[in-house]
Amino acid sequence: MSKQYNHAINHMGLSVPNLEEALKWYTEVLGFVSLGPTIVEDRSINPDTAVFRICPPGFNKVKVAYLTTGNGVGLELFEFLDPKMDPNLASSFESGRDFRRGGIFHFAVTVPDVEAMAKKAEEHGGKRIAQTVRVFGEDGVYIQDPWGNGIEVISTSWEQLLCNRSAGNLVVD
Repeated sequence: MSKQYNHAINHMGLSVPNLEEALKWYTEVLGFVSLGPTIVEDRSINPDTAVFRICPPGFNKVKVAYLTTGNGVGLELFEFLDPKMDPNLASSFESGRDFRRGGIFHFAVTVPDVEAMAKKAEEHGGKRIAQTVRVFGEDGVYIQDPWGNGIEVISTSWEQLLCNRSAGNLVVD
């Protein structure tokens, strides 16, 4: 039996209603780095570009920005221009996200000071979802970006958070 390969997360993509605002928020608040200019892909001009060959039909024009995080995991920000994103359908913890719905629930960012990051997010249009809690001796809090995407802010890496814990010992402080 061959050993299972531990694959790395390469990148994730988020849909946002305004790419410039989201790019500013993710670079100024979370410190992610933009990897170049934004790109606009238009099916009527270039129907064979990768985004139109990979994704199912249903959109004709999209604006994309590429960012990188502190550990090299990528973040793509998509603003769908045709058809436009419907803000009434956006995910949001605050508006009573339907937890029965599948899909991305949140992503997490490691920071040295979760309170400072939660405050910074709020100062830039984000929201604190709940109070800061202790998780296995570390601070953690849920925030959301201005478009309702859930972000867990935690004070240590995933591996350090869970190392040396047995399955029966996975409880929150």
